[in-house]
Amino acid sequence: MTLARDRLVELTEVPPEYLKFDMCLIRDIHQATPERQKLLGSLVRMVIELGVAALAEGVETLEEHQVCCDLGFTLGQGFYYGRPETPGNLK
Repeated sequence: MTLARDRLVELTEVPPEYLKFDMCLIRDIHQATPERQKLLGSLVRMVIELGVAALAEGVETLEEHQVCCDLGFTLGQGFYYGRPETPGNLK
């Protein structure tokens, strides 16, 4: 529990610009229990209130995207938004 507490303290002492929520939290979030969605939404709101952009990693479906938007995520990353590109293919 000490590690989790230390990480939360770091958010207030040295806030990052972005906080990426791991794909294990995002995967199938549209099928998660209301309690799990509520917990994730609370974490997202806390991060945003600290002035940090909340990034949902591993968004692969429209349903996951919609729930992430409903939960307040600032940014999303994953196959739903597009496949990874090599630097030579970027515009």
